[in-house]
Amino acid sequence: MAATSSNAGRAARPIPPLTDRLLHMVMHLQFAWWIGHVSVVMNTALFYLCYFTNYDDIALPAYYTALLSAVLSYAVAGYKSMGKPQLNMAYAAQLSSNDSVQYLILALIWYSQPAMIVTLVPFAIFAGLHSLTYFNNTLVPALMPSAVNATDANRPWLARMSGRAEHLARQHYVTAMNFVARWEAAVILAWVLLQTILFQISFFTPMFYSTFLRNRYAVSSYHQDAFRNMRVLLDRQLVENPGTNAGLRKLYVTLRDFVSSLAVPQYAAQPQQAGAAR
Repeated sequence: MAATSSNAGRAARPIPPLTDRLLHMVMHLQFAWWIGHVSVVMNTALFYLCYFTNYDDIALPAYYTALLSAVLSYAVAGYKSMGKPQLNMAYAAQLSSNDSVQYLILALIWYSQPAMIVTLVPFAIFAGLHSLTYFNNTLVPALMPSAVNATDANRPWLARMSGRAEHLARQHYVTAMNFVARWEAAVILAWVLLQTILFQISFFTPMFYSTFLRNRYAVSSYHQDAFRNMRVLLDRQLVENPGTNAGLRKLYVTLRDFVSSLAVPQYAAQPQQAGAAR
């Protein structure tokens, strides 16, 4: 009986006013993380819309705002996962393998270079997935506490829609991560090399980006799969194809073996599910 009364008392506890619930939410660093991701999604959409309609005076500010927003989100995520900075080698090693830190540095690199049309895609995909999760699990309960334990039929329309959207995001998470890894390993890498050859970006950019890909390969099973699949495809087209020019085949094999030698074997054997902390 006493336990029943105690449970009833807890159930009858009044729900704080909306302003108090929202204030409690916005005072957390996680809210700034979410705002950054929402800004990435919105500014990426604005960039591509204006880019393809020749509104460059709007597209470029949107591009760089998206990158700064990514810096905000990854800085928060990195701080929450790594804690306060420490001046020791162990902490530095953890930094180099941290997803959020890697993408924070990448966003800063892209911000320092002329705008490139392909670079925002991974940031926007990550931001979309995380924005939906936060909206459904944190923002909706703050706005509509009664919807948390309600059946789907009795939940408000917004709560139902956000729940279904998050379910779809979780359902297609692996597909999205595989797409991002392949986009980074093939599309962005090719674009960076092309822009470097055309003197559109700094010659240091391919060096920085290759270091990023090397670090991603070391900790991400998605990137390992992306590089393996890309190697199989290129081997089939350039090595196994009898019609391939001998000089081109030799050049490809030399470059392939050189790139393969850059991988870190002790890390490559430890795949990690990328994106969880972003």
